[in-house]
Amino acid sequence: MNVELLILINVVAFFLLFVSDYLIVGYIKHNNVIQDINEKLKENAKNRKNKEELIAIEEGNVEKRNKLFELDLLIEQSGIKKIFPSLTGELFIIFMLVVAVIAFALLDGLVNSVLICISLSVVAAIMLYFVIVLLADKNYRYIEKQIMAFLNIIENYTKTTDDIIDVFGKVYPYLDEPLSSAVQECYVEAMSNGDYRTAFQHFETKIPHEKLSDIIRNIEICSRHEANYDVIVEESRNIMRDYLRSRKEQKVMAQNFTAELVIFTILGFLALNMVNTLISASIWELLFNSFIGNLFVAALIGVYVFSVYSIISVARR
Repeated sequence: MNVELLILINVVAFFLLFVSDYLIVGYIKHNNVIQDINEKLKENAKNRKNKEELIAIEEGNVEKRNKLFELDLLIEQSGIKKIFPSLTGELFIIFMLVVAVIAFALLDGLVNSVLICISLSVVAAIMLYFVIVLLADKNYRYIEKQIMAFLNIIENYTKTTDDIIDVFGKVYPYLDEPLSSAVQECYVEAMSNGDYRTAFQHFETKIPHEKLSDIIRNIEICSRHEANYDVIVEESRNIMRDYLRSRKEQKVMAQNFTAELVIFTILGFLALNMVNTLISASIWELLFNSFIGNLFVAALIGVYVFSVYSIISVARR
């Protein structure tokens, strides 16, 4: 094939690619495809939320939930929704895939191993998930610090009124974020439509703390059966004291796991350097330029990701 024909083929291919891209972008813009997809994803997220809340009302707190709903919930509890209101579980997964592809494209020119490139690209995507987990955990800690004060203030105001929503209207100004907004929204919703039970269910969804969810559920049941709030508050305080003691133990455990991971990493690096001085070939060449070495590195990356996830899980709960 002569050079002129090859150039002509490339020019024609580029022109066709340009025209097809122009037509696709024009079609998307003219038909509001992105907006329609976004609206559909938001509708799907809303339907998942309504379905899970209905199940919670009919069957109580359930262990098994829709995985996409759990991701929607984590995104909302992380506070990212306030910055990106349209973000749903599906969009977040798509964003993770895009990040993985971009990471692979960048690493492909730097790392001479497809296997390691794929492993690091997956890690880049997983790191996004870890970010929203840590943000949700940050809000979790803020809420945890306020639960005792929340119970004390409720106990004081229930001595003057039996209407728990009226109590919530008086309580939220004394709380810090994110609990203050959640209590206020529950109060406003219940006052606007009179549906206390649904308002409490929405409140539970907004707060990333299972113990506070249990307390809210007990208070809501108490309000329906005209029971003694003092008993519920005192029981909740005792449960929280036990829980906070166990949380301290979990925190120490997570710190020990982190220290062990750091020590094993340092010892492993020193051991590889020692082996590198004892053999004629370079251990780093074997790790990064051979298939067996690449498998070992990929497996090591997987172990580290799992270890970090385990430490975060222990620290969170």
